[in-house]
Amino acid sequence: MATTPSDYLSGANVLVASGDAARRTSLRVWFEDEGATVVEASTTQETTHRLEQPIDLVVVDAELDGDGDIVDRIKSDPVTAEVPVIQRSSADVDDGAIADRLHRGADAYLAEPTSNRVIVATAGALLRTQDLARRLEVALSSGNSGVFDWSIPTGRVRWNESLERVHGMAPGEFPGTLDGFQETVHPDDRERVDAALREALAGSDEFTLAFRFLRSDGSTGHLEGRGRIFRDGRGEPTRLLGLAEDVTERVTSRLQIDQLRRLASRLSGLRTSAGVLSAVRREIDGSNVTIDLVDDDLAAGRDVVFSFAVGSQRLDVTWVPGPGDTTERQAIAIGELAGAAIDRALRYESERTNAQILQSALQPAAASQIAGFRLDAAYMPARDTD
Repeated sequence: MATTPSDYLSGANVLVASGDAARRTSLRVWFEDEGATVVEASTTQETTHRLEQPIDLVVVDAELDGDGDIVDRIKSDPVTAEVPVIQRSSADVDDGAIADRLHRGADAYLAEPTSNRVIVATAGALLRTQDLARRLEVALSSGNSGVFDWSIPTGRVRWNESLERVHGMAPGEFPGTLDGFQETVHPDDRERVDAALREALAGSDEFTLAFRFLRSDGSTGHLEGRGRIFRDGRGEPTRLLGLAEDVTERVTSRLQIDQLRRLASRLSGLRTSAGVLSAVRREIDGSNVTIDLVDDDLAAGRDVVFSFAVGSQRLDVTWVPGPGDTTERQAIAIGELAGAAIDRALRYESERTNAQILQSALQPAAASQIAGFRLDAAYMPARDTD
């Protein structure tokens, strides 16, 4: 169902700033008919004073604003920076002046002849756009996603605050350049990402890419980008707009499961504790996890997150947060696999030793020597009989 200005103006606080009382009154009637509450101001000083109260939208005469001080005041104050501003002029204005006001922060500029109906409709459209932007921001801020916008001809890259947060950055910290983006890509993935971008610009309009990225604290994450490439009439790419999602948790979980499966397979055929330890240490080499067999009466270190009793010794797993990708939970799972494998190997070694002792005990004594004969003896395991 189509929306109307009243869908977004109803309940809104609108500041109408004009030195013309009749113009203010006329606009007040139009806005109030849409359910808005109108606050009036007749001077620059009064307009500034009115901005100290909650305002959702401002309509200001260009003649009253003079050099644009009111717009500058609104857009430079964090409290009012997102308030939409409509400037209008009752005189002929050249394109340069209009462009200057828009560049300085005005969200719309209406020059005469302009009806009150158009002003109110423009106000509703601006509030609708602001509402959609806020909904998107809320949706993104509730997850690990953000929006990127690359202007290909200029090289300008924009990230919203959600995407900056994904990278551990403060709002506005991202430099807004392609080089700045490349700096956030993991060094081992930069060449691949660069090649994928070039291929996408020369090919399909749909774009997908998964790669590792660096957070501001130096940690590594996994990012998945999906977007669309827009082209001009000649087919040249002009813009890449899309959504980037931090999929680190999902990718890490998959990698961790793969690691545990691989380790379990390697340990299943080992029959000595030394072999188990060697295999586990090869798997965790270079990570933030260590594993050791220690005397059971030694006190565990402060970084030990898992211990497993194996015979007269204890298997300790040490995990230090930060320097590696292995999580504490994964370190404990590795320790459980290693402990079970060492326990199994020790039991196998014990049973093998006992079997050897039993077999030696059951072997017959040396056969008697009888002249002219050679006597041999053999040990044969018992067989099941009916």
